[in-house]
Amino acid sequence: MMKKALTWILVFLILLSTVTALGIAPSRKVIDYEPGEIQLGGRILNNEKQAMKVMLIAEGPLKEHVTFEQNILNIKQDQGEFPFTYTVDIPESLEPGTQEINILAVQLPPDETVLVVNLPGDDTPESIITTSYETEKNVDDQKEVSARIAVTQQLRIMVPFPGQWVDGRLFIQTANIGDDIEFVVSIFNRGTEPVNVSGRIIIKGPTNQLIDEIELTTQHLAENGEGKLVGQWKNVEYAGEYLAEAQILFADKHFTLQKQFSVGNLFIQIKDIVVANFRLGSIAKFDVLVRNQWNKAVQEIFANFTVLDKAGKVLSTFKSSEISLQALQEGNVTGYWDTAGVDQGAYDINVILNYASRTSEKLFSAVVGLDSIEFINSPIGRVIDDSERFQQTYQLLIALVGLLILLNIVGITIFIRKKRS
Repeated sequence: MMKKALTWILVFLILLSTVTALGIAPSRKVIDYEPGEIQLGGRILNNEKQAMKVMLIAEGPLKEHVTFEQNILNIKQDQGEFPFTYTVDIPESLEPGTQEINILAVQLPPDETVLVVNLPGDDTPESIITTSYETEKNVDDQKEVSARIAVTQQLRIMVPFPGQWVDGRLFIQTANIGDDIEFVVSIFNRGTEPVNVSGRIIIKGPTNQLIDEIELTTQHLAENGEGKLVGQWKNVEYAGEYLAEAQILFADKHFTLQKQFSVGNLFIQIKDIVVANFRLGSIAKFDVLVRNQWNKAVQEIFANFTVLDKAGKVLSTFKSSEISLQALQEGNVTGYWDTAGVDQGAYDINVILNYASRTSEKLFSAVVGLDSIEFINSPIGRVIDDSERFQQTYQLLIALVGLLILLNIVGITIFIRKKRS
């Protein structure tokens, strides 16, 4: 078992080192179904300009219908490309749908003219193993391996379905928050009759909840025709991951295409910063308000704080505890700064938020006083100290007293009017 594993590792390494030596173009051909003989071809690419022998082999259910003009190609060192041709005799009766033939170009060992291949775990010799092969012989129970590479040209024959039949592919434009997202479904008439096609896009969130439904344009397809159905999701509000289901309708049939897409990037916004009950020389508590702008939960969110003086010297670093946020949820990450020995003055406080292998960063400029930290030139930084709390309480009391006086005046006026009447 170990010997066999080592053998296949050796094969893989040899293939890996020579994978660019041989190429084929084009790698795929698509033709419409038409019974009878058709001549096709391609080019062998000698990427490393080396002399080699290449054998052409047909694989697939229709391989018996393929004949090569020349199936052993002798490529010289100075031949960067070498043309080849083959004929396919397409039979009268083929199953509707896509029929495939693989044309394999296999580099032969220089000292061998016959290729014998054993599939792993099979005692019956086969002609080829997809993209690699091994020739082997037993000598005193030892296995000799000669590995080469094979490249493939895929031939697809599009056999029409009787009546009306459509298939398609879904494409979704990349977009950010606030953009319009365009959905395009390329449709192809694979039937024998003209057909009208319509559809809609169902947009679902990460928990499979319905977000929106968009009608697509309609299209008339002639026989062998193709077209596009187009729709737009207007002014997308939230970033996140979504699933689009394109439900395509034609005649009395339908099919569904699915594709995941993202709007914007996973981002957690630093919205606000609060320092409450501050006293210079004590431990200052920083509460940073953050918002998850993604439509899925984010785990293990934490902040690194760095305090710098105006010369850029790092005075202190500290880290918050971790929190988790649900989709579109706000929360606080909290860090503590020991201000013992800190002088009054101007400082920079840099907050780096860490989450899901990403970061959000915000630099705050702050002035530290005896009993306050004032953030300057920052629309979102603020401080709540005792004097501010007292001022807020005082203003509230004044407002309440004013309201009571007004209510008393109104009550006395009503009482006097009732007494006079």
